[in-house]
Amino acid sequence: FFYNFREIWMINNNLSIKTISTVLSICAFLTISVIFLCSNLVKRNRLKKFVQILIFIKAITIFTLFMLNNTGMSFLIKFLTMIDYVIDVEIITSIYPLIAQINKQDKLYAHKGLITEVFYSIGLILTNFLIGKELFKIPINYNIYIFIATILTLLSFAVLSKIDFNKYIKKESKQENNSLLDLCKKIKKDKISQTYILTCIMNAISYNSIFGIKMLFLTQGFSFTEARASNILTFFRLLSVVIGYIVLYKLTVKNNYVNLGIKYGGRLILYTICILTSSKIIFFIAFSYAYLLSNSYSHISDGPYINRIDNKYQFAFCNLKVMIEYLGVAIGVYLCGIAIEKSLFINFLIAAIFCLGELILRFRGLYLYNKEQNSLSK
Repeated sequence: FFYNFREIWMINNNLSIKTISTVLSICAFLTISVIFLCSNLVKRNRLKKFVQILIFIKAITIFTLFMLNNTGMSFLIKFLTMIDYVIDVEIITSIYPLIAQINKQDKLYAHKGLITEVFYSIGLILTNFLIGKELFKIPINYNIYIFIATILTLLSFAVLSKIDFNKYIKKESKQENNSLLDLCKKIKKDKISQTYILTCIMNAISYNSIFGIKMLFLTQGFSFTEARASNILTFFRLLSVVIGYIVLYKLTVKNNYVNLGIKYGGRLILYTICILTSSKIIFFIAFSYAYLLSNSYSHISDGPYINRIDNKYQFAFCNLKVMIEYLGVAIGVYLCGIAIEKSLFINFLIAAIFCLGELILRFRGLYLYNKEQNSLSK
């Protein structure tokens, strides 16, 4: 409810495109340091409590933003936007380590992402349907969405409170090390994890140089109206979930090099054509292809590398992954905002350069992973 129109809400509160991209870029940098601290301080048996606290703080933060609308207090709005961003990322990062205490599978990792997208899409549909209408004679606008988001956040707090994870988590001894620093010591000799982490930052920069502020990418880059841009994003997001499920159960081929080539190789080819033609039609086709396949093949590109990590390091590894990704997000979002104001050509040029590096690393990572699995099966 909040994030679909967050960028437009910020513009309505007198923040420029460059300011918004800068704020979101700073958010990503702040996320890295907060995740680092959380990874070293939070134990597995305290993970649920930790997430509950974050959700409660998030509810207070976004409700405060609701109260600050049109007050002109731009500094406080920017500060609280950063707080909410950091908290939200840490909540999302913590979900799979919680799930992994009960069960972990490559397809389950993909399910987690797809289910998140389903409910995000429901939010998109409702926000598009309700905008401009009335609720109990109160006109519905972008700020009302923040109030609704506050209520939904408090409901998620209540739902999590009812789930008992304790019976699945073994009691940790005081000597057991599972911090991020301990994990880093372990993966110094782990070429597979090292390659995967490098892949994550390449992907984040490439993807966010186009999709970092996608609502403004469509409204400013393609001159779409806010309503039309939102409808496009809603439709694409829903369709990406449908495609994700079809790929998960029907269209995953046995050769994972082909699977990776379809998703990332396809992106690279289209980005290259964009650079050569500078055609807005090709720009939109490339944008569509990357977005529609964004929820596909995560059971190939991510699941195996996360699930090969021991359970006691799951939280730390997921946090390390997100730290590296958000370094890439920070760079990508900042470049995205600068490029949109100049030319979409620059967005796709940046995306293509980092997509090439990502594809090379993904093939290398898959080679190393297959080699490890073959040696373990013997």
